[in-house]
Amino acid sequence: VEWPVALSSDIALLQYTSGTTGRPKGALLTHSSLLASLHQGQQVLGRTIEMGCQILCPLPMQHIMGVTNFLLCVTKRGCLVLTSINNLMEHPEILEQPYDAMLGIPLLYDQLLKKTNDLKTSKTLKLFLCGGGPISLSLHKEWYAQTGHFIIEGYGLSEASPLIAATPPNRVKIGTS
Repeated sequence: VEWPVALSSDIALLQYTSGTTGRPKGALLTHSSLLASLHQGQQVLGRTIEMGCQILCPLPMQHIMGVTNFLLCVTKRGCLVLTSINNLMEHPEILEQPYDAMLGIPLLYDQLLKKTNDLKTSKTLKLFLCGGGPISLSLHKEWYAQTGHFIIEGYGLSEASPLIAATPPNRVKIGTS
């Protein structure tokens, strides 16, 4: 079989989004833009995400944050554990499993806190990543009070493959990315 040669400028993914305008559109993401975003994420997260990591992903895989964190897991020879937001809300004890990180959106973190007054997470689950919108100061404070860990806020756009900026876990400044 003669496999096609993929150039870095070739389109790798057609990512559907309506985030910036509210109107659905397909964003054409190239191999190089996805790799650049992945490299930036690796630099920001540093040694926080280790080889063989297990990342809990309650986000749908059509969400760009799920896609890019899947790529991060591949580079770390890790495992992206898929669940749904509804399943996590019905079974918050999932957070007691030995995951290393969790992906989420602000509403998910907020609803998890409202679901229980005593949110329990495993000792290994120390990295809570968030995208899809800004996190309120009160949510930051409540999450830290319940878990002892900050939510790492990121900013991006599907059109940017997606990461533009993120808070380094060792230098958290609440309210910024």
